[in-house]
Order: sequence, then structure tokens, then C-alpha cells
Amino acid sequence: MDTERRTMKVARWILLCTVLVALAAIAYCTLTLGADPVPAPAPAPVPTPAPPLKIELKGPTGAVAPGQLLTVEVDGLTLDQAKKSTTFFYPRNGVTFSPACTWDGKPMLFFSAATEGQYVVAICSSNPDGSIAKVESEIRVGANPPLPPPGPSPVVADQKLWIVIVENTLARDPNREAAETILQQFANQKQDGRYRRLDHNAKDQAGAVPTGIAPYLSRAADGDKLFVVGDDGKILFEGPIPGTPDAAKTLVGQYGG
Repeated sequence: MDTERRTMKVARWILLCTVLVALAAIAYCTLTLGADPVPAPAPAPVPTPAPPLKIELKGPTGAVAPGQLLTVEVDGLTLDQAKKSTTFFYPRNGVTFSPACTWDGKPMLFFSAATEGQYVVAICSSNPDGSIAKVESEIRVGANPPLPPPGPSPVVADQKLWIVIVENTLARDPNREAAETILQQFANQKQDGRYRRLDHNAKDQAGAVPTGIAPYLSRAADGDKLFVVGDDGKILFEGPIPGTPDAAKTLVGQYGG
């Protein structure tokens, strides 16, 4: 009898435990199924590409006197960016050139040329995407006659001549510099500084090719080129730029050089 009672008691405990486990499982399932779903993580933000640099060189707008020390402001670059940039100028003969900064850390350039002529200062820096940002500024030292448009007719005697060079300034042949110096000296000493050096990719601040030089860039579309042009726009010579000083002397010698 006692054994039977103990057996019944154990059976009841087993049944009770089974019921409790079942109730706990039902409660867990109810809470789990009724809970709000775990939100999915938000996608990582896509970084906005940094805009390209907008560099501007602010030099004199008119002609300056030979030997005059002037400043060219550099807008669009911090001082740290300017320190990592490349600055250059051409022609180099008789030029004093130095990067500098103002008291408040704004980058600038010092420039002075001893002889009359057309000069270019330029700065190259890296855009955020790794491409090159390049800007140029022309400086006229001495008289500033307008560049005549080129024409096909023979030159009229007894007039001043222009030496006009069109080239890729970033890829110019350094071995040609001595020859181009002779061409510039001829223009400065005998043609009242009528010398221009143009870049194939020259643009104004609006991104357009300046009207006055567009005909020369068009005629030099197939490569670097030299023009000897009269004040009336008549072309005496149109051809490759001399590669040696002797070749340059021979060329200017035909026109009184």
C-alpha cells in the first residue's frame, strides 16, 4: 500500500513538472513571436567625392615695368596644399621668382623680370581624385601691343615682328630652352618685346580659349609650332620650334637678328 502511494506521488510530480515545462515553452514562444523584429543595420554611408580644386592666380592686369617686383596671389589652395604644389615660370631668362606667403598664411608668388616681354607663371597641384589641376597667369613686362591675328599674305616691310610659340608647357623639351631664349632675346632687343608663348590648353577664367590666341592654337593643333608674324598679322614663318641655339640664330638671322 505504501509502495503504491509513493508511486502515485512520483507520477503526480512528473506530470506537474511536464505541465510546467510545457507552459514555460508556450510562454517563451508567445513572447518571441510577438516581439518586434530586430532592425537590420543601416547601410554604411557612401562618402561624397571631394570637389576638384579651383585655383586662381591673381596677378597684374596691365603691363608692369622691367625690374618691378610684383606679387601674384594664389586663391583656392591652403598653405599646406601650396607647399605640395609645383610652381614654374617661363621664359626664365632674367627672371626672379619665389613662392612665399602672407603674414596670415595665404600663399603667393613673387615675380620680377629684367627685360620686356610676355611671361607666364603657373602652379600645378593634385586634385582629390589624383588628377592634376593646373592654372596659368600671363604677365606683360614693358609695352603691351595687341597680338595680331595670323594671316597668309606676305609681310609688309619696315614693321615690327612677333615671335609666337605654341607648345605643351607641361611636356616641353628642356633641351629647347636655350633656343627659345635666343628667340626671346631677338624679340626683346629688336622687336620691342613682341614675344608670346602660348600653351595648347590655354583657357581663360571662364574655361574658354581667349579670342586673341585661338587662331594660333588652331593652326598649331598638330603639335608645337613657332610663328614669326608682322604687326599686320602677315606670317613670315610657320613651322617647328628650333631645337638648338644655332638653329634659332639661323632663323632670326633671316629677319635681322
